[in-house]
Amino acid sequence: MTLKIQGKKSISDNQNYGDDVNAQYLLYPPQFAAQGVEDEEFVQPRSRREIREIFEKIGHSFSDNEFDRIWESAACNCDLNADGIVSVQEFRSALNDYLDA
Repeated sequence: MTLKIQGKKSISDNQNYGDDVNAQYLLYPPQFAAQGVEDEEFVQPRSRREIREIFEKIGHSFSDNEFDRIWESAACNCDLNADGIVSVQEFRSALNDYLDA
């Protein structure tokens, strides 16, 4: 007779169920992991409206002309994966270039 006990995972349970993060992630977590933002979020393609909302919520304000110029630079000059679609990382890079100029 086999008794099968089902319950919740516990910190005392050293069984690896395949969903544990690796040691590198624990020692060197992504920069914004504590806020619940993974690195993949920065490279996801986003719409013009979504990019503008994100950057305005963190304190950047743009005229329509400024935003269009930065967007075009992000889509052409800062396009990391050559797909013509802008991500937060690509827009941030174009914005940094614009602010440095």
